[in-house]
Amino acid sequence: SNNSTIIHVNVIENTSGMIQVSNSNLGIQFYPNPTTGNLNITTNTEQETQIEIVNTLGENLSTTKIKNQSLIDVSTLPNGVYFIKTMYGTQKFIKQ
Repeated sequence: SNNSTIIHVNVIENTSGMIQVSNSNLGIQFYPNPTTGNLNITTNTEQETQIEIVNTLGENLSTTKIKNQSLIDVSTLPNGVYFIKTMYGTQKFIKQ
């Protein structure tokens, strides 16, 4: 089913102006997308990773630090489009 699709986070230019090379050992995946309640987030690094949930206006709705695997509850968010921002880039998800 589409709910098990793994979304790979897009790598964006970092603040130093250097393009970060996509590396299979780095980054995050999350599912399901769209979601009705929880986002399962898995990181490919042992390092603590900061996850920001941002709306389409760029407003930060929550900041979470995770290691390896975590569950983020987005059930209280109104239905719509949101973004997960990490040091690896920004990826869209849909709450429905």
